[in-house]
Amino acid sequence: MKRHLYIIIIPVFLSGCSLIHFLSTSEPKNEEENEYNKFLKDLSVTTINSFQIKTDYYDSLSKNKKYCLNMYKFNRGTGTSPVQIRMYNRKGMLMAGWEQCYGDLHYFNLFDSVPIKCIKSHPTNFSLSLWNDLNMIKMDSTMKETVKKEIQSHDYSIILLYSVWAGWYSKDAIRKTSKYVNSHKNIALFYVNIANKNVYCR
Repeated sequence: MKRHLYIIIIPVFLSGCSLIHFLSTSEPKNEEENEYNKFLKDLSVTTINSFQIKTDYYDSLSKNKKYCLNMYKFNRGTGTSPVQIRMYNRKGMLMAGWEQCYGDLHYFNLFDSVPIKCIKSHPTNFSLSLWNDLNMIKMDSTMKETVKKEIQSHDYSIILLYSVWAGWYSKDAIRKTSKYVNSHKNIALFYVNIANKNVYCR
């Protein structure tokens, strides 16, 4: 869809989002490791826990209840959001979740508490499991064991799903989440790039 058509539908689909933020986005596309790691480094974020979703799990984010955060969108068969924050406890249970389509992070004060604030009005799928999320991340068995050990050594873990093409929305979520985690040493943070030309918020 052309950019001028996107601009026309902003009032309908992106209520509360400013035009300047929306114009920082680009067409959905696939992204390579060097591109998304550079994106993180430009935000002064370490890439030690930087990963990418497995290609066969792209559809799962919107079509499989085991991986879909937003139940409203799941029940309507629409696409997934390109930016999501999922916070789990050490047992792997979802404590709170946010995605771009819920609205601007600024308005919810999510990071005022540990765990992050749970907004009851959001259609969040609390049946999500951290261990299921790990299955959709591209990593070898050695790295998976390393990640599990890091999870077990913290009280909480955050899986931050993002896409470079989502522009300001990804940057804002990454900045706010990394700042939050750096001020609370009992939280592990993992960045997972989910960019794909068919993954978008609608």
